Amino acid sequence: MANPIARIEKVLRDEIEVYSGLYALEERKSAAIIDKDGRLMESISREQEALLSRVERLEEARVRLILELAGDGPSTDARTTPTLTDIARRVDDGSAGRIVSIGMELKGLLSRLDSLYKTNKRLIEDNLEFYDILLSGLKSTASISTGYCVNGVERSRVSGAMIFNKTV
Repeated sequence: MANPIARIEKVLRDEIEVYSGLYALEERKSAAIIDKDGRLMESISREQEALLSRVERLEEARVRLILELAGDGPSTDARTTPTLTDIARRVDDGSAGRIVSIGMELKGLLSRLDSLYKTNKRLIEDNLEFYDILLSGLKSTASISTGYCVNGVERSRVSGAMIFNKTV
């Protein structure tokens, strides 16, 4: 696949696929947060980490291809990286339409993912606040005297106590 336009399209479609997977995981995470299922949230987070490493590689490939198409050498300055619109201006109308369309689809997906992420973040913050309130209440009702001595052994309250019924 020597055509740089086709390679950019493939990278963009791969990004859409990976981000769709992230979105599905984020939806599952919403349910896990509501159900307070920590183990499921941990499992989902591990899956998300694997997908995010793929996203990183795809982003690097996309930037490299865009710079190649723009005629610039490799650059690490993100401010000078051309956008898909800049690239679309330099190619034929058919290719430009496809690139812009795929880019818009990716941008829409990222927007939905960001919204869902913010919702999940708020759910987690609400849960943490709830548990903080519970812990504060427990701390305020706990007595200072625990009933244990310095050695960690429970102090006996009454030694050799027996109850006798003296009524006849």
